[in-house]
Amino acid sequence: MAPAGSSVGRGGSDLSRVSLCWLGRAIKATALALVALAGLLAWVGYLWVRPRRLFLEEPIPPDISAEDVYFASRDGTRLHGLHLVGQPEFPALLLCHGYFKSLAEPFQLACDLNRLGYHLFLIDFRACGLSGGRYTTVGYREVSDVLGAVDYLRARLGDGAIGVVGISMGAVAAIMAAADCLDIGAMVVDSAYADLESAIEEKIADIVRLPFLVLLGWVSSGWGNGSRGATWRRCGR
Repeated sequence: MAPAGSSVGRGGSDLSRVSLCWLGRAIKATALALVALAGLLAWVGYLWVRPRRLFLEEPIPPDISAEDVYFASRDGTRLHGLHLVGQPEFPALLLCHGYFKSLAEPFQLACDLNRLGYHLFLIDFRACGLSGGRYTTVGYREVSDVLGAVDYLRARLGDGAIGVVGISMGAVAAIMAAADCLDIGAMVVDSAYADLESAIEEKIADIVRLPFLVLLGWVSSGWGNGSRGATWRRCGR
């Protein structure tokens, strides 16, 4: 009986070793998968806050008087703008581009309005176009950029009327800036997002078409809730 018992014992020991071996492999595979997922999430996050820089490539029309200018955001970030000089006594319009864009986006609109006599000021938001800054904040800190541009127009043109036209992210920044700035007398906004969380979910789906990455929208909603809270406070709610 002893030999038979010894055989069973050895078989059980071999089975345990095999099980431990497979368990170790499973743990290693899980760890590698988690590391890969963390890297993927970091990459998506990088794409989210570091848009590819776009520049104005088309020439300035000969009938447009344009000046390249640099000015300071309210938080000190060095920003680039393009001032299309209008007729005396005409209002000034600040044009704010959308996310992943630059002042090239509203350039044709600016030329058309300038031909009607308006002063136009197009800006590159932080981390976009020729402006300084390393990261975009999808409209949150861009509020300071809008306010800095209004400061520039007020210093340059005096007490004339100032209006703002904003697209997407630029629309959001313009809305929040107007709550703090009585110098903004009129505003046209196009495609402003209702809240940051839904905007993040939609944009992540555009960048990387993997459904589970929409979870990043929920993870990012903590920051989004903070920025929305700041929005409501600025609006006095």
